[in-house]
Amino acid sequence: MPHENQTVTKERSQRIPLDYFRRKLPLERWKQGLTLLAVAAAAGYVAWSMSTGRAVRQSSPGALAAAHAMWNDRCDVCHQPFVPTSADAWTDNPHAADRFCRNCHLTTTLADHSANQIEADVQSCAACHRDHRGANADLTTVADAACTRCHVQIRDHMKQPTEMSIANVTSFVTAHPEFHSAKRGPADIKFSHSRHLLTGLLPVAPMKLEDLDPADRDRYRQPGQSDDQPITLVCASCHRLDRNSDTAAKDSISRGQSGDYMLPISYDRDCKACHVLSYIGRHVPTAVTSSKTEAVPHGWTGERLRRYVEQVLDAKFINESDRSLQSTPLSDALKQSIEKWRLPNRRPQANQPQGTVGQYLDAELKVAVKNLRLECSECHQMKGDAESLDIEPVIMHPAWLAHAKFSHVAHRKVECRSCHTGAFPKDGGEAAQTVALDTGEPFLPGRDVCLECHSPSRDSQTNTAGGAPFDCVLCHRYHDVDNPWHGRGNTARAAGQRVTIPEFIRGQSSPGKAPPAK
Repeated sequence: MPHENQTVTKERSQRIPLDYFRRKLPLERWKQGLTLLAVAAAAGYVAWSMSTGRAVRQSSPGALAAAHAMWNDRCDVCHQPFVPTSADAWTDNPHAADRFCRNCHLTTTLADHSANQIEADVQSCAACHRDHRGANADLTTVADAACTRCHVQIRDHMKQPTEMSIANVTSFVTAHPEFHSAKRGPADIKFSHSRHLLTGLLPVAPMKLEDLDPADRDRYRQPGQSDDQPITLVCASCHRLDRNSDTAAKDSISRGQSGDYMLPISYDRDCKACHVLSYIGRHVPTAVTSSKTEAVPHGWTGERLRRYVEQVLDAKFINESDRSLQSTPLSDALKQSIEKWRLPNRRPQANQPQGTVGQYLDAELKVAVKNLRLECSECHQMKGDAESLDIEPVIMHPAWLAHAKFSHVAHRKVECRSCHTGAFPKDGGEAAQTVALDTGEPFLPGRDVCLECHSPSRDSQTNTAGGAPFDCVLCHRYHDVDNPWHGRGNTARAAGQRVTIPEFIRGQSSPGKAPPAK
C-alpha cells in the first residue's frame, strides 16, 4: 500500500507544469514593461533634447553673466556636491548655497528684504538671480512672479501686523497703489515754483538781466535775450542732472553723477544771483540794490551771524572815520560821543545820531539784524523774537520717492510740464497769477501719468500709448527695503573681509582660506 505522502507528492507534481520556468509571472512582466518604458522615455527625451537644443543647455547651461565671467571655468566656486542652488531642490536648507553669493554680496540677515518678513518665505539667491543666461544677461532683472508670490496677499507673509497701510499688488497695470512720497512740512524751504516761472519772477516790477551781476547774466539768458529784458527762468535754470561747464568753477559737484536725479539745490549756485543775503536789505528805502560787498555767508545763523555782522559794522565805522581817529582802540571809541567822529563818506543827515559811538553802532546792528531777518524769512522759518537770527533746521529732500527709483535721463525727451503740471503757473494771464507758496503734496506725477507709457502697448486710431516696461524691479528693489533707497552708500555694500586678487579669482571668502574642494 503506497505511503500517503507519496500520493500527495504525485498529485502535486501533476498540478505543476514542467515548463513553468519558461513562463513569465505577472510581476516579471510588469518589471520588463516598466524597464522598456523607461528606456523608451529616456531615448525619446534624448531625441527631443537634441532636436530642440535643450541637451546643450542641460549639459552646459550657458555662459555666466559678465560680472561672473571670470568663473566660467570654475564651477566649484559656486557649486558643491549635495549643496543645491535651485529654489525647488529637495533639501531641508534651500539657502545652503547662498553662502557662496555672500562671499562678495554682503547682506545682514536671511530675511534682508524686510525685518517683518516671515523667514520661511525668503527665497534663495539663485531663485531670483538666475545666472548661466549669457554674458549680457542682467541678474537684477527678476520676474514679477518673484514679488507677487507674497505681495498678492502681503499680510499673510508678515510676522506681525503693521500700522502702515500696505496694499496688495498683482502688477503695476492691474492693481498697484498710488505713489507715497515724502510730504512737505514746516521745516521745508518756503518756495513758489509758479512765481519763479513767471516772466520777470514778479507780477509787478519784473527783474531784468541787468539787475544781476554780469558774471551771472549769461547763465539765465534765454536765446536772443538782451540785458534790458525780464528774467525768464526755465526748469533747467536751477534743476541740473549733472555737472555743467558753467558750474565747474563755482562748486565741486562730482563728475560721477549718474544723472538719474536732479542735483540738490544749492544757495550759492542756484539762488545767490537773485537773492543776495545782505544786511543792508532790499527793504531799506535808501538801498536801491543789495551790494555783494555787504553780503553775509549763507548757512550762518543765530549768535554766530549776529557777531559777524557786528564785527563788519564796527570795522566799517572805523574805516569810514577820520584817519586821525582810526588809531583809537575801539573799546575807547565806543565810550566817546558820536559828535567827535567825522564820517566823511556819509552824507549829512537831518536827524544826525546823538549819544556815544557804542549807542550808534547798537542802533546800526539792530537795523542790520532786522534787514537780515526779513531776508532770511523769505525762505526759512525763523525762531525766537524779532531780534533773533535763529532759523528752524531745514529738511532738504534728496528724493521725494524714498522707496522707489527713477531716471530723469531715461525721460529727458519728455517736457517737464507733462509730469510736473502743478509747478507751472495756471493759464489766464501772468499778471493775475497768485504767487502762493508750494504746499501739500509735491508736484510729482501720479500712477495714471506713468501708465501712459508703462503699460501694454495700445495702438488705435484714437489712442496710441503703452509699450514701455512695467516690471516691479523697474522701480523697486528687494534688498533692504525697510530703509530709503537713496543715500545707502558704499559702506552698506561692503563685502566684509577683503581678499587678494588671486584669492578672489579662486572664490575664497577670506584670506588664507582654501578654495572649495573639487
